[in-house]
Amino acid sequence: MSTTTADQNLQIKYELNINFLALDFDLTIISFHTGGRPWGGSIEEMSSFVRPMFRHLIPLAHQAGIQIAVVTFSPQVKTISQVLEHLFPNFASSIPIRGHDRSWAVEGCLHGKQPHMASAIEEIYSNVPDVEITRNSTLLVDDDDNNIDVALNEGVRAIWLDPNHADDFFDDVRQLM
Repeated sequence: MSTTTADQNLQIKYELNINFLALDFDLTIISFHTGGRPWGGSIEEMSSFVRPMFRHLIPLAHQAGIQIAVVTFSPQVKTISQVLEHLFPNFASSIPIRGHDRSWAVEGCLHGKQPHMASAIEEIYSNVPDVEITRNSTLLVDDDDNNIDVALNEGVRAIWLDPNHADDFFDDVRQLM
């Protein structure tokens, strides 16, 4: 991704008024699906599967003051945390990760990634109390169209990332503008 493209994509943040970016992990941030099975390789190896667009977008979003969370059905929260630490050592600890590891719970939100996002926002509020995250200032990126449908039905902005055409992501974001 060129600097010009990165700058243009950062401009999207301001035009869409996004301040919370919720990212799925399997088939979204990384280019394959772990199926929730324990990762047998090294953290460096899994990190090599992180899509180049997210290697650029995540630091740019962080620099722009966008709160970021990983919201996943995977129970491999520790592995995901290690991948983020490996790639983004300066700020990975500020990225809440919500997976199916039974380390968190939220009442009321039951479907899709809604409970994951709600819990991540609670953590963000505890660390950054002056931020105001709304459904309209949130963008969920996920490869699962069911999660996208739930988010959209709940008034949360969401974009389906086609795993086979991930490079079209920024074009899809521009269509929201």
